[in-house]
Amino acid sequence: MSRARMRYVDMSLGPDPDAEPYIVEVECTSCAAASAPAPERVPGEMRDRAEEWALRHTGRADADGRHHTGFRVTVTMFWRVTPHEEIDPPAGPEPARPGAGPEPDRTVRPAR
Repeated sequence: MSRARMRYVDMSLGPDPDAEPYIVEVECTSCAAASAPAPERVPGEMRDRAEEWALRHTGRADADGRHHTGFRVTVTMFWRVTPHEEIDPPAGPEPARPGAGPEPDRTVRPAR
């Protein structure tokens, strides 16, 4: 059985500063038509566009003369966990395990 070494580290969770704030997409539940997903550049911009798309889609009747009034809204957000101290092992060779002998020689030698 292997042993794991664990410790507690304080961390913060928040928006990913390297990602888009969020992406909004609207899909009609009657015909599966969907708005184009696009990242928000200005607060409220994508919600406004999604609402306008849904209202325009509802305003158009389908071949049977019906108006589609149901929509699924998907909001994609990106988060980042930030540890308050380093949690990754240092880069470089793996440290030797206590009690482990030298690595066996695995050199392949040609047959004689």
